[in-house]
Amino acid sequence: MAYSPNCLAFLFVLFCVKANAQIPILSDMQTHMEAHLAWKIFYNPAPDVDTTEIPHDLTYKHARKQTNYEPFLRASGVNVIYTAAYANLWRGKKSIIKQLNYIERFQKKYSEYYALCKNPDEVREAIKNNKIALVQSIEGAHKLIKKPEDAQFWADKGVALITPIHLGDKEFGGSNIMPGFNGFLVNARGVIKRMFFPNKRGLTKKGKEVIKWIAQAGIMVDLSHMSQKSAHEALGILDQLNVPPVVTHGHMLSLKHTDAELPDSSILKIYKRGGIYGIVLNSQALEPYKGYQLPENYCPGTIDAFILNYQYLTAMLKKNGISDDAIAIGWAGDFNGMVNHLKPKYGECGCFPDSSYHGQYPTYATNGITSPKSLNEFFKSVAETNVEMNYFNRSGERLLEIWNKYIIFGKSK
Repeated sequence: MAYSPNCLAFLFVLFCVKANAQIPILSDMQTHMEAHLAWKIFYNPAPDVDTTEIPHDLTYKHARKQTNYEPFLRASGVNVIYTAAYANLWRGKKSIIKQLNYIERFQKKYSEYYALCKNPDEVREAIKNNKIALVQSIEGAHKLIKKPEDAQFWADKGVALITPIHLGDKEFGGSNIMPGFNGFLVNARGVIKRMFFPNKRGLTKKGKEVIKWIAQAGIMVDLSHMSQKSAHEALGILDQLNVPPVVTHGHMLSLKHTDAELPDSSILKIYKRGGIYGIVLNSQALEPYKGYQLPENYCPGTIDAFILNYQYLTAMLKKNGISDDAIAIGWAGDFNGMVNHLKPKYGECGCFPDSSYHGQYPTYATNGITSPKSLNEFFKSVAETNVEMNYFNRSGERLLEIWNKYIIFGKSK
């Protein structure tokens, strides 16, 4: 059967990996939280791309390139995708609606394989029917929410999750700042404020209202990309509302020591309030600070970095009294964004020669994570390192439970 691989271009997406013959150790859902439908600055998605146009030379160095071809998504083992529309700084609402509509067209075209879901029960039903569940979300609420009715508008569109603050200090508050020149390039205003007005980088009055409006509409609030001060204040608001916090793609301050990470204290609050945290599969973001004591035979920017972050997070949570059954950890891809993914550990571009790898040689080990198609092999290899997978396995269902709590909270208002 020939397919016209409608290109789903994600900057941030939630994948949930399902159990099958290729990954027998995984349960129903494993969470990858976030992805973006590409907009024109990255890629101009066409509704019908011939299979002959799918590149076969992709590497992990694919920042700003198309990687989410439809056949790659089905080959990934993913069973839930939270498709995050990107808030275009110039066109705002019009751009978001266009992206949401694109997902609807995609699902209709490939309805044999995908279901567009507007509540947790529909996600579970899609999985039972062996379909990949698509769930709408938005990253960056800039210019999108000016009053409570605006948040309800997006809820009525089926949006399950919104990241209020994205790249840059704007109307809702302070954003995190990337290290180096990229930080100034993306968030010059934040860099200047950090130098001269560091205490002014929390949520604005409007930002505090928007977080309440989003939650009251039954939409999950994602604290990703917030400055440390903004995230701290947002946690306080969500605590007052009694709804769990979500970080779909985050980094840890204890491992990175830059402004783009959250401290352990904030991550602990997320779990104490029933929330969830996702680790991003970004080779640069996962690398610990210089001088951090690394395991023997550690290979930078590879599966080793991912496991190091995962093990640090689980150990930190347990050490600080978070019960085992309260721990659910997601993972994030950031495909088609401005980042590269995990590097190969073996072969010509890795740290070790091919001969040092024992067993069947997976493609990702020599090429890195080149697209969603690599994820199946990647997580099988994670499991083979004797990493405790239960925290991944339960994260998909945990996010659905959190979503349901927001829906119930919204109906009570």
